Amino acid sequence: MSLPKSLSAEKGVRRSILRTWEVYLGLFLGLGVALTFYVGVMSDFENRTIDLRFQSRGGLPLAKDMVLVVVEDESLARLGPWPWPRAVHGRLAKRLKEAGACVIGFDMYFNEPSSYGAEDDVEFVKSIKETGNVLLPVVIERKQVWDNETMEFVDRNKAEVPLPELRKAHSGEGFIDMEFKKMNPDGVLRYVYLENKAAGETFFPLGVVMASRFLGQTLTSDERGVRLGEHFLPVFTHREWPRHDQPVSSFMINYANQTGFFDEIPYHEVLDGKFRPDLFRGKAVMVGTRSKGTSEDRKFCPFGVLLGMEVHAHLFQTIVSGRTFSRLPPVGSAILLVFAALVVAMVLARGLGMVGNLFTMLLFLGWMVAANIGFRYELVLEVIPVIILLPAQWAITRLIQQFVVLGQRNRELAHINLELEKRVRELSILNKISEAVNFMGNLSQTLDDILKKAVEVLGAERGSLLLLDEGYENLVEQAVIVGADEAGGFDPELKEQFKIGEGIAGEAFSKGIPRLIPDVSREPEFKALPRSDQAIRSIICVPLKVKETPIGVVNIVNKVIGTFNSEDLELANTMANQAAIVIEKARLYNLATIDGLTGLIVHRHFQSRMEEEFRRSKRYEKPLSIIMTDIDHFKKFNDTWGHQTGDLVLREVAKCLRLSIRDTDMAARYGGEEFAVILPETDMDGAALFAERLRQRVELAEYPGPKGLLKVTISLGVSSMPFNNADSTAEMIKAADEALYSAKHSGRNKVGLAPQGGPVLAPAPEPAPAPEPASALAPAPAPAPDPVPVPAPASAPASALASDPVPVPAPAPAPAPDPAPPGS
Repeated sequence: MSLPKSLSAEKGVRRSILRTWEVYLGLFLGLGVALTFYVGVMSDFENRTIDLRFQSRGGLPLAKDMVLVVVEDESLARLGPWPWPRAVHGRLAKRLKEAGACVIGFDMYFNEPSSYGAEDDVEFVKSIKETGNVLLPVVIERKQVWDNETMEFVDRNKAEVPLPELRKAHSGEGFIDMEFKKMNPDGVLRYVYLENKAAGETFFPLGVVMASRFLGQTLTSDERGVRLGEHFLPVFTHREWPRHDQPVSSFMINYANQTGFFDEIPYHEVLDGKFRPDLFRGKAVMVGTRSKGTSEDRKFCPFGVLLGMEVHAHLFQTIVSGRTFSRLPPVGSAILLVFAALVVAMVLARGLGMVGNLFTMLLFLGWMVAANIGFRYELVLEVIPVIILLPAQWAITRLIQQFVVLGQRNRELAHINLELEKRVRELSILNKISEAVNFMGNLSQTLDDILKKAVEVLGAERGSLLLLDEGYENLVEQAVIVGADEAGGFDPELKEQFKIGEGIAGEAFSKGIPRLIPDVSREPEFKALPRSDQAIRSIICVPLKVKETPIGVVNIVNKVIGTFNSEDLELANTMANQAAIVIEKARLYNLATIDGLTGLIVHRHFQSRMEEEFRRSKRYEKPLSIIMTDIDHFKKFNDTWGHQTGDLVLREVAKCLRLSIRDTDMAARYGGEEFAVILPETDMDGAALFAERLRQRVELAEYPGPKGLLKVTISLGVSSMPFNNADSTAEMIKAADEALYSAKHSGRNKVGLAPQGGPVLAPAPEPAPAPEPASALAPAPAPAPDPVPVPAPASAPASALASDPVPVPAPAPAPAPDPAPPGS
């Protein structure tokens, strides 16, 4: 079932509302996830995805600019226990210088005097001066120190620097300790500070200082990062949970691999000269320890465990190779998240189809693929916020949409149910109207039934039904109902108001538009009824139209409870449409079956009904009678008084006939001045009694003529089955017709009965002579006294039993040989 236009419009409005809440939901979720990401709640999970991306990318090509000189177990075995004399480190530096090393960095502490005496320190100072480009480490620790200004202990950075004489001899220094509490709380070293300050001095990481010396560039720094000539090291300012109160600015090392990425040679082999001639030429050299018992420094990185000097070597290689990571600041990532949430919200708002689902899935997968591929090209995209945002937004939005659509469909179903109930009610009303109209041959009864049902269904006090008169000029009342169970008369003063184009009904008829007036006191144009007992409070006027042509109007007045509303008007209009069709069919039926002069059924319809009743009588073995009647001397009457008076007599006799029959009986104009009556379930005795009473009613009736009152008589012939053993309707009609001729030959104004299987019985002499038409101008005589009662047969018609009983004349002598023609 298609939805009404009003519901479709309502659905469109609701669709725009849906888009509004979906966008707001997307904005809310986007802001929530972005804020959570910004304060660092997701940092630990994001770092783990970075580790996975390192492992997914794999190792980079081997480094060619760095060589590691490692103190390992064999070197300790050859050179003795640790620590060695610093003069040994001096010889190593000279040997590396001779081998062509550009810069040498020691990942060893020299912040205390040598345990081998001052001469050892002097020798080491002399060696590094001769070597040049030797870098020594600095250790920066957070310690509580006494502040002379505040006179209390405060937390400050304290730098453990090399001995003063070493600081004068070396070419530079860099810190080698790595911070874990703020930047790397899980113990995996991913980020490093690019600078640290202590006691008014600024220090850079050892790997950064080595890269500066190797590239021959001066180090400069600002809030965005550190610059070495064309090489720029951007810092990433972010918060790490749970220490999210202060942002941390750090640099992310691009680890190339675990162990084996750099060329590596044992310490003792360098001293012994056991290395390739080009191993150190033009390269940077990092010297550190690996063997246990030598204060080895081990760190965790995304690829696993590395030596501390390897971490600085990777930092050096990141700078020299130019493969530094690019990463949006948290604010930029947060804005991108909110934007993505809004885009997804607008796509999901378009409906529950697969487009929104596919878009969200492709965006999610595309972001994951882009994050993985981008990492291979040193682009870091945030993954965890997207993993949380997009699935959550999709699931929540779709869930709410399902509830919204479910509620919407429930409302639509409720609306459809209301429509169905309304249509069922309308169909029920139409069915009731159809049931009420059980006899289409009687137009007045049809109109009464329709209007009565309309008043009942609409709960009104009364109503009226107006149809065009025969001249198609005025609306005249055809049926009036006061209440559902009570019929009432029509106010003659109101009739004058119901002219075409005048009054409420006339306006509704002329314009063909229903009128609803809930409160007539507020309608200045309303013409109220003058009678107070029929005061109109609320009214509905609905035109009756057949193919858009008005044929009348229905007025429903005063709702019993409350006032009429638009639903009542729509219901009344539905009933009016159905009623108009029924009325038009009844009119056409009347035109085809009812004689216009007498109001009785025509000959053709009489024959059809006679056949039906004859078959029914045969099937159910019920009696059936027929009466043929003729107005006596009608031809002379017509010739004397004219055809107009003759038509008047025909109408009056037909009226007597209609008033005498039951609802189940059928009276017809058989032809000219002849009439016929079908009496279902009536035997010969009942039919004879009915015929006699009809004869007396016509005889006693008086009709206004041109020169006074007129009186006529009729002759009747009766046949019945199974009394007459007729095999067809033609035989029954013939038998009744012969009985009619017999009555006319015996003196007229009599009832003739068709005999059972014998000649037609002549009626008995009439009890009083019938008046001749010539004496019709005389005043009508006084009615005769009531005759002696005759018991009525059990099967007599109800209408016959309701009349005063009269004697049935005895059979008359045999009729004359020459029967008189009808109309004589």
